[in-house]
This record gives sequence, structure tokens and C-alpha cells, in this order.
Amino acid sequence: HMEDWRSPPRSGTATLSVRVLDANDNAPAFPRGALLTLELPEDAPPGALLLELDAADADEGANGLDPLSGRLALYLVLTTGALDRERVAEYNLTLVAEDLACDGGRPSLCGCTLVVVRVEDQNDNAPQIISPPLLNGSADLPLPLIAPPGFLIAQLAARDNDAGRNSELAFSLLEGAPRLFAVQPRTGELFLRERVPREVAPGSAFRLVVAVEDGGQPSLTCTNRNRIEKKIWNKIEKKIWNRKEIFFGIE
Repeated sequence: HMEDWRSPPRSGTATLSVRVLDANDNAPAFPRGALLTLELPEDAPPGALLLELDAADADEGANGLDPLSGRLALYLVLTTGALDRERVAEYNLTLVAEDLACDGGRPSLCGCTLVVVRVEDQNDNAPQIISPPLLNGSADLPLPLIAPPGFLIAQLAARDNDAGRNSELAFSLLEGAPRLFAVQPRTGELFLRERVPREVAPGSAFRLVVAVEDGGQPSLTCTNRNRIEKKIWNKIEKKIWNRKEIFFGIE
């Protein structure tokens, strides 16, 4: 409204429209938060879709993430190959969304979110017998002829590179002389159950087959074929029992 100074005054009116131009004063943001934790099976195939994530920017047009919608959908896909939890159990990924920043030279703004990817263990490693140690593919386990019942012949040890239940191991005696020998399922102690009969001559040999099985579903097994002197060879394959021989010599 305008009015002059005359008497009587004269006036006039006009309607004005004020348009507020957008300034790039809002950084993009991830609505799901600044930290995401995901779990991915170790056997996920290459190219598996891990995450579909949206980022938003309150600015509009060229100051947003997209000239039309201001939003941007991000797809995170594993494309580099197979996962191996035993090598890398966790990945930390930083996702960055940056706006277009076209409002006269103002620097662009960006928002970030951290994605923690934890690889879930799969039972893909068979147990490995690591003790007694091998020398040129063989080892010796002497057994005194007068050894009493309960005599500890050997402390067997094994390892499994998997985690949790998949790495829990149990020892068992598959073949041999179960009346004379036994193995403790959890500790791997191989011991004499009763005295060796007198008719067994010094230098005689017994053959045993010891198995180590993990707690996975399905489980994987390593077998150890033994004679008492003691020659050992070992090969491990999934779902196949490959045998180790241990020879026990009577002194």
C-alpha cells in the first residue's frame, strides 16, 4: 500500500510475491541411522544383495541428491567373490551420500553411515589332527609291555578353524582293539584299558583308527589310522574319512 502527502492523500495498492530460493544448508542423511549391523552367511554367493538403503536431503532440486526427488536409493551388492570367515570375520563399510551443490558455488554437503557386516560361520573346515607331531609323515608311540591299566599312551590334539559349535570336537575309536585301548572323547587321551596279554610278544603291533568329528550339521570328520610304532599319514576331505595309521610297538 502506498500513499502520497497531499490533502486529501491519494493511495494505491499492489500485490507482491516473494519466493524464497533454496540454499544448500542441509546435508544428506540416512533415515535408518548412522550405524547399521548386518549378518551375512559365509556361503553367500558372489553378487548377493546385502542391503538396500535410502538417503534423503531436505534441500530441493540441484541442492538435493536428485534434481527431481531429492532422494537417492543405494544398493550395496557383494560382487568381489566368495566370503571366508576364517580370513575376515567382519567388514566395516562407510557409505557416503553427497548432494549436487549447484547454488552458486557453495561446497557440497555429505552424510555418512557405517555398515558393519558380520560373517556368520558355516561348517566348511574339517578337523585337523595336530598332535602327536609328524616327522617325515610318521611318528612313534612306544607302549611298555608292563604298562598298567589306565596308562596314557598319547595325548591326541586336533583343531578346527570354524567357530562355535562347528569347532567343538569329539574323539572316538573306530577300529582297533577296544578291549585294550580307549580314547577320551573330549580330551583326546589315548590310554590302555587293561594290561597287554602275556602271549603278546615284544615288538608286536596294534592298529587303531581314531576319528575326530566336529559339532556342525552336517558334521565333518578326520580319521587317524594308527599302528603302535607309529606311522601316520593324514588327508582330510569333506564327508570322506581318510585314515591315519599309528603303529604301537611293544617294548
